[in-house]
Amino acid sequence: MRRRLHAAPEQVRGGLRPGEEQVYGELLGTIGVFDLPRRLDARERAIAEHLRAAVRAMGGVASGHAALLARRLAAGEPADAFGTLAHSGPRAGGGRPTAYWAALVAGGELLDTANGDTHGGVAPALAECRRRLADRVRQSGPPPSGVGPPSQAAGPDA
Repeated sequence: MRRRLHAAPEQVRGGLRPGEEQVYGELLGTIGVFDLPRRLDARERAIAEHLRAAVRAMGGVASGHAALLARRLAAGEPADAFGTLAHSGPRAGGGRPTAYWAALVAGGELLDTANGDTHGGVAPALAECRRRLADRVRQSGPPPSGVGPPSQAAGPDA
């Protein structure tokens, strides 16, 4: 749809009936036309990289989910992206769960729960990520080198 809007916006607008302007605006908003990227500071860039590492370890992500995550990170909303990933989990049979949870714990620990956690979801999501990481480590060993907090950054992933 985004390509159609960029390639032939008149054609898309021409397909609207009178009174559907609001729907058109909502569609544009949904696909991110009005999103304004925000320059991230060093801490936010580190959080975003940990969250991207989690996505890589996820074992595949639906295109809509990927687009949402990319928009959240570009807009400087890492707490929202973190919450989404914490509730998603890695794909069964296709992901690298230990690396996934370790990356989320590392990113979550950098989030400032007092500033920017507008819905109060970071602390409980981080606690759940830590629990899941501990479960994975008990089952299969520590996360791979360079993933997760320094105290947990060695060993093979399962």
